[in-house]
Amino acid sequence: MKASLGIYGTYYNQISQAFEPFIEPWDMTCIMKQETEKDSQKYEIKSDKYLDFNLTYGMAVNIKDIKNRVIDKTFKIDEDLQKEKEREKTNRSEEILRKAKIG
Repeated sequence: MKASLGIYGTYYNQISQAFEPFIEPWDMTCIMKQETEKDSQKYEIKSDKYLDFNLTYGMAVNIKDIKNRVIDKTFKIDEDLQKEKEREKTNRSEEILRKAKIG
């Protein structure tokens, strides 16, 4: 059995306002061999090129930007959850006090 795969990746560089490659076009092949049913499977993975990643200043800025937005959003969600827990706790306390006054 033989399978081939080709990948590449681009990103939008906000500084130069253009798309740039961060993974250069790359192809690989995977070949699975098994002589008989009792033999173990053997895999051969090969490519004629190196897998090249480009990390530019513009991409580093984008990564930092995304990281900061994710962290800010995560902290905001945590704060909102904490406020909701406090509201629920207050509501339960008020409910207990109301029941105590009635009874």
